[in-house]
Amino acid sequence: MLLAGPTLAIERGLVDFSSGEPAPEPIQLDFESLRAHSREAHEITGAPKITPVGQAREVMRVSIDGESRPIWVVPTAEGGFCMRMHFMGTCRIPGHSDGVPFGGGGLNNPGGEGWSVLAGLVLDPRVEEVVLVYQDGERAVLPYVWVSPPIDAGFYAYEVPDEHRERGRLTAVVLGLDEEGAPAQTQCLPLSPEASEQSVPDVRELCPPRPRRDEGVRRSTTP
Repeated sequence: MLLAGPTLAIERGLVDFSSGEPAPEPIQLDFESLRAHSREAHEITGAPKITPVGQAREVMRVSIDGESRPIWVVPTAEGGFCMRMHFMGTCRIPGHSDGVPFGGGGLNNPGGEGWSVLAGLVLDPRVEEVVLVYQDGERAVLPYVWVSPPIDAGFYAYEVPDEHRERGRLTAVVLGLDEEGAPAQTQCLPLSPEASEQSVPDVRELCPPRPRRDEGVRRSTTP
């Protein structure tokens, strides 16, 4: 369940960044530490600078592991932003990550296949709804908010139910749907070739299975 301000929703909500609750001091200090480490890395290796400015603020909450987990976001002087949720975090760096308008990561299942927790960001304003598609074709609408400038991006997060953590029913695809319900963005989630082959045809059409390693070897060695 998503908490965005005083309302409850499971589809896209709109959040005014300036009205968000400031993050607690330890989180603010973590972002300040990122500024120092980024500056040092830039001076030594030329890595992109990440300079958080102002206060990090809460933009949404989701229930994960039986607890209400906030997502904190802070703008950067470079024109991007950084986000953090529990043990996960990422930064958008203009000029470096602009080519990925939709995507995320999360926590793998213990067996290494499929995901138990998903979190990601959306840079494509056409996306009105974020949907998770499982191997068996079942779908789930994910908690999703769009945050006002200076962030001007969307965020989603979700804890995958236990019944979708075993092969044949694993997480397979995340879709960003436009206002007409058509896919504006697609992210294929990692699956082994063996697991991908167990997906229903509609899912395999969205994300064709990767060739098995031994098949790739046979093709490369056959005259």
